[in-house]
Amino acid sequence: MHRIDTPTAQKDKFGQGKNGFTRGNPQTGTLATKIDYLYCDAVQEEIANVIESAGFSLNKEKHDQLNHAIQQYVKTVNDKIDDIKKIYQYDVAETRFYSPNKKMHFVFRNDGIIGVYSRELSENGSFLWYINHDGIINGKIAASNVMGLNDMIPAAIKLSSETNSTSETDAATSLAVKTVNDKLDRSLTQFVSKTGDTIQNCLMVSADHPSLQLQNTTGQNMAHLLSDEGNFALIYKNRAGTWENKLLFDCVKNEWRFDNVGRVKINHSNIVSMSDYQTNNGFRKSPDGYIHQWGEIVIAPTRDQVNFTVVFPVAFNERCDFFQAVYRNDACFITEIQRTQTFFRGCLFERLVGDGIIGGNLVWMAWGK
Repeated sequence: MHRIDTPTAQKDKFGQGKNGFTRGNPQTGTLATKIDYLYCDAVQEEIANVIESAGFSLNKEKHDQLNHAIQQYVKTVNDKIDDIKKIYQYDVAETRFYSPNKKMHFVFRNDGIIGVYSRELSENGSFLWYINHDGIINGKIAASNVMGLNDMIPAAIKLSSETNSTSETDAATSLAVKTVNDKLDRSLTQFVSKTGDTIQNCLMVSADHPSLQLQNTTGQNMAHLLSDEGNFALIYKNRAGTWENKLLFDCVKNEWRFDNVGRVKINHSNIVSMSDYQTNNGFRKSPDGYIHQWGEIVIAPTRDQVNFTVVFPVAFNERCDFFQAVYRNDACFITEIQRTQTFFRGCLFERLVGDGIIGGNLVWMAWGK
């Protein structure tokens, strides 16, 4: 269906976009509205559909078919209402909902009672149960008539304030619950109940779960105390979130050791480890910055005296504090000529009168920083 939309239709006669008809006005030159075949088809099909949907065949000799179709629709609705009334009876006193066999009824009454009837009211039916306007439930549902209900709901439930009862039918009162909670609180306070309390007895870690988790203030697990396979270990989570074995006691070797630790400190001071000593052929560097150097040179045979130079394997950073040399022939002595960060220059003299021949191995040692 559509509204007339020919060029002579009166625009927006019944509102925005709702065109209508006009008879025109010759004095103003306004033309009467003309209809076209599209509009006639629309009107025809709208009416025909109503008639045919009601079960009638179109008959051009009859001009009351639309009226009969409307009456048919009204009758159909009334019949459905009657069917509903047969299922859900209503009167001024109460409203009933029937079971399919009409042997059970759910009733709402004007006096405030909601209940279930067992039979037709005309057969002197009675309430199985109902709730009155005060909210009081009357009647009961027999457990024997409900399959499985006896297994779900005990026949009688008794309230009890006992805290050591083994009954399967008694229900605990609020007093019983409070008594148990109070006993539990007193029991826990013997161990630890809040931050700062002391554990007075021994804290045992189960062998099935040999780990004690330590958390930081944000609740993140930062360390584990672990006892497993003869070892006791403190495992720490580093900044990258990786677990590292930091401190371990080996029960077999009976020793403590640090694993995966770059530096150990006591009272903010580093503990020296052997890895701190840099040892090479002829020198050793100490963690405190001192360098110990040693070596041996060969002096060619010569007469009376000879100058020699020892070049250190590694240069001292600041100074050479000490140099000592030992000549294999004790008939000679050594004097210092020059001492620097990189070398030592000295002179070897023959001490005693002899053949005047000097030569052989000279062993030396230097110390500095």
